[in-house]
Amino acid sequence: MKKILFTLLLLLPLAASAQDDVIRSICGVRFGSSMSTCRATLDAKYGDTVYENEDEVCYGFKSVGGVQYDFLTFTFARKGRNTYLNQVELEIVCETRAEANQHLAEIVEAWKQVYDLTKKYEDDGTPYWCGGTNPLDSDRYGFIIETAKSELDSYPWKASITFGYGSGYGYGE
Repeated sequence: MKKILFTLLLLLPLAASAQDDVIRSICGVRFGSSMSTCRATLDAKYGDTVYENEDEVCYGFKSVGGVQYDFLTFTFARKGRNTYLNQVELEIVCETRAEANQHLAEIVEAWKQVYDLTKKYEDDGTPYWCGGTNPLDSDRYGFIIETAKSELDSYPWKASITFGYGSGYGYGE
């Protein structure tokens, strides 16, 4: 009996630490929260939006985790009349791919202080990093850090960290 109790005591910290990387909230708002709940918190914290529609709110030029981002975009899914937060993208827009790679390194450095990151590669050899755990699907990562083409003509590249929530989001192996 003492051996079983001793073994359980040894495993308890491992079980607790395995849950430490679950992404439940970002920027002071919890995933799964309604748009109105998130807006109250985000507007108080970040002020006016630079863009919004019925499914997204975007704040500009804000710092998160010691990194200055150009855009913080919060995306909401709908179930009937209800909304819930299911994705957050923190983005730095760039004029060149080289600049995006420099910012990517900055984002990786900041977030690796908090989460274990796994480096992976796209088919073309482009590196990206995954980390955290999706709160609704423990087999999926909670976020991805990557460079990609931007939707802005004046800034064709971006470096970003995107957090996903739920079985339709998150980043698998």
